[in-house]
Amino acid sequence: MKVTDLTRQKKDSERINVFMDGAFYCALSSEAVVLHGVTVGSVWAEEALAKIREEDDRRNAFRYGLTLVSRRRYTEKEIFDATIKRGYSERAAAEAVERLKEYRYLDDGDYATAFVSAHKGGKGRLRISMDLRRKGVDGSEVEEALEGFSSEEEEERAEVVAERYARGKAHGQKLAQGVYRHLAYRGYPSDIASDIARRYMNDEE
Repeated sequence: MKVTDLTRQKKDSERINVFMDGAFYCALSSEAVVLHGVTVGSVWAEEALAKIREEDDRRNAFRYGLTLVSRRRYTEKEIFDATIKRGYSERAAAEAVERLKEYRYLDDGDYATAFVSAHKGGKGRLRISMDLRRKGVDGSEVEEALEGFSSEEEEERAEVVAERYARGKAHGQKLAQGVYRHLAYRGYPSDIASDIARRYMNDEE
């Protein structure tokens, strides 16, 4: 196969689109293009170019994941999905995740614990659990992280959330219904939401 064109990507100037025999073949980092001498007019066996692409993807998928985790916490699934979206192969993305785990840059258990601590002030256990599972955290790690958030504390937090929502509003059925929906949306159990909502049915605190 013959390299017929090389164009720099608009969204990532460090990525080069490689065209073989007049058609797009793959994207490589500018580093790989220079290192391996991929130039317009050069001829390559498909196996050789595929190997360069695979090595380049693995190296740069890890670098991209490293850049992400240097900014904030991520789950394994979030890094995998972000790397795939960036254009790297599933194999490269999976390897990047494993390497980041080895270096302790990724730990879903620690992530879940920190997430519960940060969100239990305004969300119930159910909502927190759903959010973590959606982020790809394993169920057992979610449950372990939630062990530090007791049902008693959850009810206390729900009362604070309800008070904040009801502040300045006239008590009555409309407010009580609003309080219930607000608490339910935030993942508090229906029995807790119902009990607290009833307190706002009349003018009695």
